[in-house]
Amino acid sequence: MVVIIVSIAYFYYNWYFFKYAEDILEKPGTRTRDIVLSFFINYALFYVCTILQFHLIVNWSIFFFFLLAETVFIYRGRWLPDAAAALGGTLIGLALNILFRDVLAILMNVPLAAFDNNTASPGNYKRYPIILGFAAAGLVFQAAHRRSDRSRVKVILKDQKNLHFLAGLMVVMYAYLCLNLLVYYAPGNSLVLKLWTIKSSVAVLIGFGLAAVFTYRMCMLDKYRRENLETRQALENEKKEEQELRSVIYQDPLTGCGNRLGARKAILNAIREKRDFCLCFVDLNGLKPVNDNLGHSRGDDYLLAAVRHLRSQCRKDCDEIFRYGGDEFIVIYYDTGLKTAEERMRRAADALSAEGNSEAYPFPMSISAGIVEGRGRTDLDGLIEEADRRMYKEKKAFSEKV
Repeated sequence: MVVIIVSIAYFYYNWYFFKYAEDILEKPGTRTRDIVLSFFINYALFYVCTILQFHLIVNWSIFFFFLLAETVFIYRGRWLPDAAAALGGTLIGLALNILFRDVLAILMNVPLAAFDNNTASPGNYKRYPIILGFAAAGLVFQAAHRRSDRSRVKVILKDQKNLHFLAGLMVVMYAYLCLNLLVYYAPGNSLVLKLWTIKSSVAVLIGFGLAAVFTYRMCMLDKYRRENLETRQALENEKKEEQELRSVIYQDPLTGCGNRLGARKAILNAIREKRDFCLCFVDLNGLKPVNDNLGHSRGDDYLLAAVRHLRSQCRKDCDEIFRYGGDEFIVIYYDTGLKTAEERMRRAADALSAEGNSEAYPFPMSISAGIVEGRGRTDLDGLIEEADRRMYKEKKAFSEKV
């Protein structure tokens, strides 16, 4: 009769362990025949170990090995989560078995040796704590199986790094419980040993719970770190895309200068901020004949040479140059008087002209420029038109001279 009750208690534990493992490993549809088969294998194994009177440490080590093999076989998942589930099932089962052995030893006032694996001995009571231990473990897994929220355990099982940490702690706890099994072979009826092993089993159960909570929090911290990193990366990418978009909107692709939209924005900002500046409207002389006679690639060379010399007269991180049209440029000299602006423009024009009609540039190069002061001006279009008129006046004089 007792043997039947033991088998029922173990079947109850075995059934709900695998049902809970099905939940946390996210492997629905476990076949009933697989769970029943694992019960018969494990129970037969226990029975054989009892007959052969193996040491209790050997008993539980064999039990863990087979429970792990069955978990891997039934769910066919990643080995570490399967191993962690099997180790957790063994740890809870062993801790509760030890707890009930010691409680019964105190209540019955019998030595701990009465609960060793020598069931053939007349005074052996091992079967009773086994019934209580596996029944209690079954209750634990049944309660866990019925809980609707198992997300924390699933989070741990999916985090390889932190699961390694928890599995390591579980191995240490299991080894500690195995060492406590040695007391069942100690002579005498020591109350201190009984209380010590009760303390050990309770400490492991509490420690297992705290370790799982700590591991879950570590998983969440790592998750938040990853999300924070991803958010920062997304913001950096967004900023980079914004800068690239600004380059498309405000930058000329050939020369790298700002474009017409950028020029108007810069002038408008200077007007609003009431800055002192000079606006230079620049036009390249004779670009069309170069394009028509020598090709647009040589025309591009002309444009780039003009930009290089204009930029040489701009102060870094201060003055700005924009391509306003096909062969038209706007140069803004900030905090600069008219005479200084005219001198800088003259130097750029002279350097460009000196480089024309050479082997590198087999055509004449020159510029015409109209310069106006922006101090006190409020009309953006009027300012540009006035600079444009002055440029055409100089361009006309250049054409008449040529």
